[in-house]
Amino acid sequence: MAGLLACLTINFILAGDCIVPGSYTLVESGAGPYSYLYTIDLDTLSGNDTKAIQITFTLSGGSTTTVCYPPPLSNPITHNFFNESVSGQTGNLSYISYTANNGSCQGGTCSSGSLDNFLLPIRLVDFNLQEQDGAVMVNWITTSEINHDYYEVERSINLIDFETVEVLTSVGLANAESRYEVIDLTAPMGHVYYRLKSVDLDGTFQYSAVGSVVVTQKTELELFPNPTRGYVYLRNAALLEIAGPIYLIDGGGQRILVDMEINGDRATIDLNRFEPGLYILQTPLRSFRIVRL
Repeated sequence: MAGLLACLTINFILAGDCIVPGSYTLVESGAGPYSYLYTIDLDTLSGNDTKAIQITFTLSGGSTTTVCYPPPLSNPITHNFFNESVSGQTGNLSYISYTANNGSCQGGTCSSGSLDNFLLPIRLVDFNLQEQDGAVMVNWITTSEINHDYYEVERSINLIDFETVEVLTSVGLANAESRYEVIDLTAPMGHVYYRLKSVDLDGTFQYSAVGSVVVTQKTELELFPNPTRGYVYLRNAALLEIAGPIYLIDGGGQRILVDMEINGDRATIDLNRFEPGLYILQTPLRSFRIVRL
């Protein structure tokens, strides 16, 4: 099982002798499912050997934790706050910075402030992959979706280059369970990696942890007879029950939806109403050139 970490990323800057936040965003990444992490980026901070900062993170449900970071400060600072379900809550982060040399968060207070009422975005509690006969079932469950737009299921064979398999619109329930499923019928054989891209209404996006599955068998769709005098048959047609519609394309480029009758693992397609000639039978899995006699 993989999940998302809600990550509060804070860009701190040096204002005189004080550490103050320059900007911050709440994003999601990593593996969960319930951990909350913030990162303090000290890219423009100097004098780390004499600066200290104390962070307090509070959720609207009542959970609070306080952590002191004494000098010397490293870059970046990360901290894992909570391991609990916090769907639908808001968060507050307060800070106090110091210019003390005593190696603690005492004395020499020079600034304080807070980042208030940021929403915790989607709560992904399950992200599961299962291979079956060459297809990969991608399932995930959320328990909270706030200001969320859609999901993209992405696939890779090298953990570097990812391509989109399918896009699903978010159900958008703030405090209820939502279940999603995508079936990847074109997964290559071998180790295949998947991740979930979560896109909010304002266009910001986050990634889930990457999951992997091994595709060990690839069943091919087969067509016969070809040429045909009226009927064609598809072997291994069970794949088409979850794949989508079938079209016949004639010599003029016209795309016509055709029906099929599935019996066991074979589908029957009646082409008797079509004139003799060359056609293309287009399925979601592959296309076939057909000669109608």
